[in-house]
Amino acid sequence: MAAERAQQEARLRQSFIDFVAGSIAERLEANLDVVGALRSYREKSIITNLGTLPLHDFARNQQMKNIKKYLSAHKNEVDCTDPDSGVTPLMTACSYGHLKVVKLLLGRGANVNFKCSGLNGHGLKYSNVTPVYIAAEEGHEEIVRYLVENGADLNVKCSPLGFTPLHRAVHCRHDDMVFTLVDDLDATVNIPNSDGQDPILTAVKCRAHEILDTLVAAKGADSSIPETTEKVTPLHYAAYYGDLKSVEALHAIGKANLNAELVGGFTPLDLAIQQKHKKVSDFLRNVGAQRNVRNSQWQPYVDCVAGGLLPLKAAINKGVNVNATVVRGGTALHYNVSKLNWEACKFLLRKGANVNHQDHFGDTPLHKAANIGRTDYLKLLLDNGADVKAVNGAGSTPLHATAKKGHYSAAKILIDNGADLEAVEHEGGSPIFSAAVKGHSNVLKLLLSHGVDPNSKARIDTIDNVSVLVISCMHSGHKPDVIKALVNAGADVNARIKTEQGELSTLHLLPVENDKYDESLKILIEAGAFIDAEVKTYETVALGNSSKKMK
Repeated sequence: MAAERAQQEARLRQSFIDFVAGSIAERLEANLDVVGALRSYREKSIITNLGTLPLHDFARNQQMKNIKKYLSAHKNEVDCTDPDSGVTPLMTACSYGHLKVVKLLLGRGANVNFKCSGLNGHGLKYSNVTPVYIAAEEGHEEIVRYLVENGADLNVKCSPLGFTPLHRAVHCRHDDMVFTLVDDLDATVNIPNSDGQDPILTAVKCRAHEILDTLVAAKGADSSIPETTEKVTPLHYAAYYGDLKSVEALHAIGKANLNAELVGGFTPLDLAIQQKHKKVSDFLRNVGAQRNVRNSQWQPYVDCVAGGLLPLKAAINKGVNVNATVVRGGTALHYNVSKLNWEACKFLLRKGANVNHQDHFGDTPLHKAANIGRTDYLKLLLDNGADVKAVNGAGSTPLHATAKKGHYSAAKILIDNGADLEAVEHEGGSPIFSAAVKGHSNVLKLLLSHGVDPNSKARIDTIDNVSVLVISCMHSGHKPDVIKALVNAGADVNARIKTEQGELSTLHLLPVENDKYDESLKILIEAGAFIDAEVKTYETVALGNSSKKMK
């Protein structure tokens, strides 16, 4: 019987730990996969959760009868929103390409221009996402047509990039969708995004030549509109990168301004010659393009930012806005803090860089410095007005970042400057939870010494009142010093957590498969943890040989 109970208890423990590890640990660690997040811009929807309510599931699986039955009983829930992503069932149907479901939901009163906002799995904040935006990015032409026929607005800008459905279709290289939007549905071609980039410039950057032909030939299209950072036109961009096909299309169909000047006075011909693109420069000369700047070199601002202090200074001194965004919505200050370019950071701050600018993930430069743990950069930013309590898209503060990485000195500086010790992440807890999950006893002790409650609790995923000691047993059971610090501070060693598997104690959750199990177990038991703690099935924790060793 004892062996059977031990096996059953092990299964219960592992089942629960697997459940939590899959849905919680990743979020608590909050170590963002930036590459994956950037790919989501281009390859996938920025929305990673397409709804979890019953009506979302019915829409996803085209369960027409269930949709009708549900809406008959819940007429006012046709636009029910997922609590995390803000997605409606209509958006779910648009993403999956289910035209029949789209028609049914619109017929039952769904809002064709519903704007959702939320936070995706990469910590990216978004807003103003509409059903037609989702359908356009997935390339579902029939659905886009039907939505527009029923009043969908094609000109709504979706953050964080400020893309319209046409921008997104161009970005995803949906040739047929672009043609449908422009030629059949009269989508506006020259609406700028948040950086002043219109769909034509987007097409040039993507080298989408067939799409570019469609756009520049559209009624009312202007192929000479510059973006806002450096006044770069589509022709400048094509000339700089030697894209002869785009240069020819912009001139022949789009009637581009051959001598448009970007910041610094450079014309497209200047850039083609500078980059030694002979075919492009010959073509531009033959159609009447002129030179303007002969004794200077131009680089795209993003290259200047990454190129060190000298090119960065040159760009700023020529008139580029010091707060222009470059990568993921961040500024040059974000980038240079991340790369530990000290002189560049000081230069940018002298030039008026916004020390509290938030990128697309909500991170400020102080978040970047905290993540690295460099106290000199933290002091520099704080001395220039950085908000120590700034919250990013995931609800994390700079103190959360230092707690996750175990940066003791950095955490101390933030605390000394007024950091919020109790700030709670959207999908996790306060900084003490971050330190506990990662097993950083140094930061955990620091937080405790500043009055943080050792019995702090948080809602983790869907589970309420999870104590920091419970989380520590699950994730830092191999680090007895974390458990000991909490126990010594007065943590309740008999704290429990209610799950579908039962009501589990700290001993149930302590991972057996680590070489510090006995030591952690001893700390808990000596502090008064109940050896016979019961779960819902009234099985007791099996101590096995470990209990004998401690007698």
